[in-house]
Amino acid sequence: MEELVNEIQNHTEELIEELNSIEDFIYFAKPSPEQWSIAEIVAHLYISDSLMNKVLTGNVEIANRDPNEKTHILKATFLNFDASYKALEILVPKPGVTKTNEEMIAKLSAIRAEFLKIIWAKDSDLLCLDFTHPNLGQMTRRELGYLMLYHSIRHYDQIKVTKAAVC
Repeated sequence: MEELVNEIQNHTEELIEELNSIEDFIYFAKPSPEQWSIAEIVAHLYISDSLMNKVLTGNVEIANRDPNEKTHILKATFLNFDASYKALEILVPKPGVTKTNEEMIAKLSAIRAEFLKIIWAKDSDLLCLDFTHPNLGQMTRRELGYLMLYHSIRHYDQIKVTKAAVC
C-alpha cells in the first residue's frame, strides 16, 4: 500500500500545482459547449473522490480472488487517452459550477487527505460491496485506490488539454 499511497500523494501534489497556475477566466472557460471547463473537471474529481471515500468505509467482505486482479485493467482503461468515456450520471457536476479554483483546491486537498487516511488504515485486500462498476464489477480497496489514481491522472491530462485550448 505504501507505493499506492506515495503515487497518490505525488500525483495530487502535481495536480494541485497545476491548478494553482490557472487563472479564474481560464478555470471557468469551456473549450466548446459540449466539453467540460476545468472547473467542471475538478468538481467531477471531487464528487468522485467523495463517493469513493464512502465506498471505502462501507460494507466489505473477503475477496475470493487476487485483490490486485483488476489493477492492470484499470490502468489500461483509464490511461488510454485515445479512448473517450462518458461519466456516470452520479459523477457529472451540476451545470453552472461556481466554486472558485482556490475553494476547489482546498476541498480536493481535504478529500484526498481523507482518502489517504482511509486507504492506509483499512485492509486494502477486502472487497467493497457498496459500489459495482458497470464494466468491472466490485473491487477491493486496493483496486479502488488505483481507480482513483488513474481516473485522476486521466483528468489531469484533460485539464492540461483544456487549459491549452482556452488560452
